[in-house]
Amino acid sequence: LIRKAPQARYVVVSLNLRNFSLINEFEGRQQGDRLLRDVYATLRTEADGEEELVARGEADTFYLFLQGAEQPQVVERLERMAGKLANLSGTIGPLRASMGIYYVQPGKMAQPEEMDFAAAEACADAARKSAEKSYHNTCTFYDESIKNRQRDMTTMLYQLEGALERRELEMYLQPKVCAENGAVAGAEALVRWNHPEWGMQSPAEFIPLFEQNGFITKLDQFVWNRACACLREWDDKGYPPISISVNVSRADIY
Repeated sequence: LIRKAPQARYVVVSLNLRNFSLINEFEGRQQGDRLLRDVYATLRTEADGEEELVARGEADTFYLFLQGAEQPQVVERLERMAGKLANLSGTIGPLRASMGIYYVQPGKMAQPEEMDFAAAEACADAARKSAEKSYHNTCTFYDESIKNRQRDMTTMLYQLEGALERRELEMYLQPKVCAENGAVAGAEALVRWNHPEWGMQSPAEFIPLFEQNGFITKLDQFVWNRACACLREWDDKGYPPISISVNVSRADIY
């Protein structure tokens, strides 16, 4: 396609069906397979058969190679496709889709054999996965901020293991104040990562990474120990006892 139209503008789209596993679990794999065929047929109908491509990647992810106009037109077209997919599902409600879009670099179009389409798919995947969770269909375009975020997350994951030993993780206490008299009635233990290069990191940045690699259980144990040591210190100094609440990951409950 690129050789036929080297000046054309293309996008690679990664389209994933939300909660598709529920269909396999509750309606059976035969119904799931039928739905996957229907999804492919619908996407194929919406694509230009002469100029564009549709393929199933794996599981419930599809890839589209579409002629790409400006972003609003791409979004409008993908939302139209997603609207037709929504009508295919039955008992679990509308079929929703998450979509990531990557613009193929125009400068590489003249030599398609030099293009890395696996990398283009990976970029489209990254854009799709970066979207905030939503009940509605989502369309997200890949840009440098996603690439930088991926690099930072990889670096952060690499540095997580030693963060506890290097004493970079710190516990902070958020007071719980009695509304009647203003007295401190308790506290919630919070954790921050005081990174030597990046400074103070919010839990929103690193807690999901801890959960992904299972390190969250060590972090929970660290906060438990710090909270208990704090209570011991207060008791030794004769302070009146108050409670400290500690968040516990579901990984620990499991």
